[in-house]
Amino acid sequence: MPIFTVSLLSNITVSATVEITTDNQADALAAAEKLHDQGALTWNFNGAPIPVFSGPLTSIWANPGITPPPGPRKRPIVLSISPTRLILGNDITISATIAPGATGLVTFYSGMILLGSTTPNIFGVATIVVTPPIGIQQITSIFAGDIYFGPNTSNSVQITVLTIPTITTLTASPNPQSSGQNVLMTANVVSDGLPPGLVIFMDGNIQIGANVLVGGNCSITVDTLSIGTHALTAIYQGSTDYSNSTSNIINEVISP
Repeated sequence: MPIFTVSLLSNITVSATVEITTDNQADALAAAEKLHDQGALTWNFNGAPIPVFSGPLTSIWANPGITPPPGPRKRPIVLSISPTRLILGNDITISATIAPGATGLVTFYSGMILLGSTTPNIFGVATIVVTPPIGIQQITSIFAGDIYFGPNTSNSVQITVLTIPTITTLTASPNPQSSGQNVLMTANVVSDGLPPGLVIFMDGNIQIGANVLVGGNCSITVDTLSIGTHALTAIYQGSTDYSNSTSNIINEVISP
C-alpha cells in the first residue's frame, strides 16, 4: 500500500493526491479502489503519535474512459516590463507569462488603477502596450484562472515616468548698455510641445524679474543694473509635465 505524508498547519484543511502508475487502466482502477477501502491516516504532533483515523478515505474518481482536465494548477505569474524608466508620453510593453495553454483573463494594474486586460497567446503570455502616467509606480498583473490553471497574482515591477525635459535659452540686448538704460532679457523654452509656467530672471543670485511663458517665450526689461559686468540667467520653473531648466549665462556689461 502506498505511504505518503501530509503536513497539517493549525486547523487548515489539507488534501493529498496519490498518483498510481500502472501498465493499464484496469490495474490503476483496482489499486485506487483498494487504497480507498483500506486507507488509513496516522497523525503525529511534535513527533509523537496521536489517535489513528482509519478509512475509508474520501476520494474522487473520474468515469473510466474519460480523461479529466489536468488542473487547475497554480502556476507562478512572471511579470516583465520594457522600458522601466521613460519620459512622459512614451509607451511601455507589459507581459505576464503564465503557462502554455492558459486561457483565462489577465488584468494589469498600476497600484489600484486598471491599465488594461487581455488573454494569453498560445505560449501562455499576455501582453498589453500602455502609456503610463507620470511618477514612480508599482505594476502587477492578476490571472483570473481557467480549467487548467488556478488564479494567481504576479510579482510587482517598478517603473519611473519622468517629466518631459526642457532647454531654456536667454538673450539680452543691447550688450553692452549704458547705466540707467533698458536691457531686454528674453527667455525661450524648448521642449516636446509648448511648456507652460513661470520663468525667473536672475542677476547672479538676485532675482530681478519674472514672467509667464506664452508660446514658449517671455521677456522682461530692466534699467537698474549697476555699472560693471552682470551674470544674467533665466530659470524655467517647470510644470506638472515639464521639467525645470536653467539657461546659459550672459555677461551683460553696463558702462558709465
